[in-house]
Amino acid sequence: MFRENQPVIVATYWALIMSGFTQILAAVFLALALRPYRGGLVILALIFGTINGLGQAIGFGRWAIFDALSCRTDG
Repeated sequence: MFRENQPVIVATYWALIMSGFTQILAAVFLALALRPYRGGLVILALIFGTINGLGQAIGFGRWAIFDALSCRTDG
């Protein structure tokens, strides 16, 4: 299935990777916008938003690279 739809699947993975980076930017910009209310909850949201965005980007990036490489080695 991957071999027939490889261009679409890989492009989808890359879009999901970029959404992870967008989530990091959203967490940072939200924390900057809420700077006057700088409290524990804002910092906690910034930390978890960044960690979650990184995890999403790394997870989908792993599959985009792994699936493409395994498709080439399978023959």
